[in-house]
Amino acid sequence: MRGGNQRWRRRWCRGLGVLMLSGCMSGRPAAAGEPAGPRPSAALDVLDPVRRAQSADEPVLKLKKQANTSLVVPVSNNTPAPAPITPAAQVRVVAVVGSSPIYESEIRESMNQRLGEVISLQGADRADKERKIFAEELKRVVERELILEDMVSKLRAAKKAQVIEMIQEDATKDADKRLREFKKSRKITSDEEFGQMLEQQGLTLTGMRRQIERNFMMGQYISNLIGPKAQRINFADGQDDYKSHADEFKSEDRIKWQDVFLRYDKFPSPEAARAFAQQIVAKAKAGEDFASLAKKFDQGDSSLRGGFGSGEKPGEVQPQQAEEVLFRLQPGEVGPLIEMELGIHIVRIAERSYAGTKPFDVKTQNDVRKKLSAQTAERELKRVLEQLRRQFPVVYPNAGL
Repeated sequence: MRGGNQRWRRRWCRGLGVLMLSGCMSGRPAAAGEPAGPRPSAALDVLDPVRRAQSADEPVLKLKKQANTSLVVPVSNNTPAPAPITPAAQVRVVAVVGSSPIYESEIRESMNQRLGEVISLQGADRADKERKIFAEELKRVVERELILEDMVSKLRAAKKAQVIEMIQEDATKDADKRLREFKKSRKITSDEEFGQMLEQQGLTLTGMRRQIERNFMMGQYISNLIGPKAQRINFADGQDDYKSHADEFKSEDRIKWQDVFLRYDKFPSPEAARAFAQQIVAKAKAGEDFASLAKKFDQGDSSLRGGFGSGEKPGEVQPQQAEEVLFRLQPGEVGPLIEMELGIHIVRIAERSYAGTKPFDVKTQNDVRKKLSAQTAERELKRVLEQLRRQFPVVYPNAGL
C-alpha cells in the first residue's frame, strides 16, 4: 500500500542519510506498472506451492534469475519423504558471512522445497542433482546474508540501531500475516496441525519464519538500493531497444473467439435452429454479454472454456470450416452463422492480432520499460553482490558437504 511504501522509504532515508540520497529524493511510490526494485527471493513461495504469496508492500520488480523453489511440497503416497533435518544439521555451520553463520539445516529445508526436481531421479543422478541444488541454495542464502550484512553495518555506522529494530518489527508482522493467510487458505485450525503438515514436508515453523523475515528485509533494502536506477528508463531508451530488437516485437495472426453451438437434433427442424440462432445473433449485436449467452444456450463444449472457441492461430481452429470466416472478422464483430453437419456455430471475435511488427504503442512501451528495468536491476544486483563479496568475508568451514 502507498502508506507502507512511504513509511519504508522514510525509514531508510532516516537510517542511511546521504548513503541513500538518490532513493530518498525520489520519495514517491512507483506508478502503476512501474518497477520499484527487485522482489524478495523466490523463497517467499513458502506460503503457496502454486503462486508466490504477495503482500501489498512487496517490491514489484522481478529479477530474471530466481531459484525455482516451492517451499511447501505436496506430499502423496508416491512421493519420497524429504530429507529429515537432523540435530547435526541444525548446529553444523556451512558458511559464515561477516558475523552471520548459515546452518546446514536452513539449506536442507530449502532443498526439501525443491523435492519435485529429484523425485524421478535415482542413484548417482539423484545424488548429483541434490549436490547441485545444495550449492544453488547455499549461494542464494549467502547472497541474502551479504545484503543484510551491508544493511546492518550501514545502519550501525549511522548510529541508527532503532531503525534495525523497526525493520525487524515490520518483517515479523509480514511473516505473521503470511503464515495466517497460509493457514487460512489450507483450512488449518491449530498450530499443532500446522506443525505436523510442515514436518511432512521436511520443514519447520522456525525455518519458515526466518526465511520470510529475512527475505522481506532483503527485498525492502535492495528495492531502495537499486530501485531508483531501475526506474530511470525513459522513452528514448525504450525506443532504442524497440528498434534494435525488432525480432522481439513480431506479432502473429491470432484470434480469441467466442462460440455458441446449437445442435439440429435439439430443435424440431434445421429451420427452427436457424431462427433461434438469429435471435442469439441479435442479442449479441445488441451488446448482450456473449459469455453469458454461451453459458445459457451453448449445446457444444465452448461453455466448458468460458464460452471461448478452440484454437487461436491459423491451422489450430476447430472446426476447421470456421477458420476462414473467423479470420475475416474484426474485434468485437459477430460473424455470420456457420452451418455444420450437426448444427450451427454463432461466433464473435473477442481479441484480434495481425501478423507483422507490433506498434510502439503504450502497451509495447510499458513492456519494453519493464524488460529494461529488470535488466538494469539484474546488473545492479550483480554489481552490488560483487562489491559486498570483497567487503565482507565469506567462509565455508564445511565446503565438502
